[in-house]
Amino acid sequence: AAATVHAHPAVLTSEEAEAHIGGLPGAHIKNLLVSDKKHGVFLITMLTERRVDMKAVARALSLAGANLRFCDKEALKAHLGVEQGALSPLALANDADGKVTFVLDDGVLKHESVLAHPLVNTATLSLPTAALVAYATRHGHAPKTLDFDALAAAPPPAAPAVKADGPAKGAGASNGGGGGKG
Repeated sequence: AAATVHAHPAVLTSEEAEAHIGGLPGAHIKNLLVSDKKHGVFLITMLTERRVDMKAVARALSLAGANLRFCDKEALKAHLGVEQGALSPLALANDADGKVTFVLDDGVLKHESVLAHPLVNTATLSLPTAALVAYATRHGHAPKTLDFDALAAAPPPAAPAVKADGPAKGAGASNGGGGGKG
């Protein structure tokens, strides 16, 4: 299948884009550019309905001690050559130095096509998902896929033990014993 361009008014978020492209078939995506001082810059492309836990993403990517933070609009321009609202996996072609790691939600791969901005936020391109992966790979950014369903289902690591000074409010007074000497 060939790529198709769908023009629309300028949008800054995936939510705004949905008002114009919501009825189109394919993987509806959102893109996040995040960075960590030690581990570098990451373009995370995921289905629009996903909620992302950056600590879970860092764990899944084996980024020990990472503190992934959203990049500002200056970083969008510097790393991928796009303005705010136009972030897309297609912008990976602008990362000639290979400083950005492409992280792809494996849920996107379950769709025949994907909807992405063609480096501007006034249009959406519908293209075969396999073509998007091939494009990224050809530009030196083979995607690292993440199972966001598993991330959402996985419990966070255990919290450090908290010193108990008695039952928490609303937790009841049960401590598992009868209190007698039995």
